[in-house]
Amino acid sequence: MKMKHLIALLALGLCVFVPGPAQANTVGDIQVCYNCNTNFGGLGVLDGPVFAVNNTSGTAITGAMLTIGVGGDNATADTFNIGTIAAGGQFLIEPGVTNDGGGGHTLFNVTGSILDTSDAGPNSDGVPFSFAGMQGLVVVSASFTPGDTHGPSLDNTISQLNFLGGGPASDGPCSNCFFGTVATLTTPSGGVTPEPASLLLFGTGLAGLVLRRRSKSAAK
Repeated sequence: MKMKHLIALLALGLCVFVPGPAQANTVGDIQVCYNCNTNFGGLGVLDGPVFAVNNTSGTAITGAMLTIGVGGDNATADTFNIGTIAAGGQFLIEPGVTNDGGGGHTLFNVTGSILDTSDAGPNSDGVPFSFAGMQGLVVVSASFTPGDTHGPSLDNTISQLNFLGGGPASDGPCSNCFFGTVATLTTPSGGVTPEPASLLLFGTGLAGLVLRRRSKSAAK
């Protein structure tokens, strides 16, 4: 084999192992109703956010957690432990009412009535939320903020409103405020991404092959 062919093979081998763009599979979503006319499960109009975590796939999501992080006007992180969401199932979280059995909550503290975030906060566009769970050994995740989906209230009385009731005029003027999908739950997909060490070993092996070929040619 000629040396130029071996060099071409080396370059081709390295190209084959370079990972491509990451892709994702959609397995569910998160919807929020804030003071909306069509609430989940017949809950009726409630002056506070209700989160619906939907598993649209054929595999259960286990170890599910919804987390509010520090950012915007939220100073303390809090996590609601959902547990398992069955295949094709839905889990509703009504802050102030829904209980995960844990303690030390802020947003998810149980008081007996829904948390009116437009008045009590947090309600800014920059509050970070995230979801995490598992399907077997595969991670299910999502990250989102109220600002990602803010827009006019459903009854068009407020020009900009988010799912926590925040906006230039807060939620006072609206009687049908917010309903929509605020996040997509995804799992990673695609081929196996090689470790950098694998690339190095592969390249070193081919380089060694080139050197051995050159040594044999020089000895003739």
